Amino acid sequence: MYKLSYDLCDAAVNIASRTGSTSRPGRIQVSKDIYSLAKNDFNYKKRNEVKLKGVDYINSYFVE
Repeated sequence: MYKLSYDLCDAAVNIASRTGSTSRPGRIQVSKDIYSLAKNDFNYKKRNEVKLKGVDYINSYFVE
């Protein structure tokens, strides 16, 4: 069971890191999952699909 929770955490950390490293300078980029959770709290601008190393393409958004 410990391994399963570690793998879930590891995947989330990997996606967060890759999302940050593919953003543009001075911008905050979030994944579709984060956008779905906080879409009513901030203004967003949809970005084209972004290729994340080891993950594939994801839909992402910039926080405005």
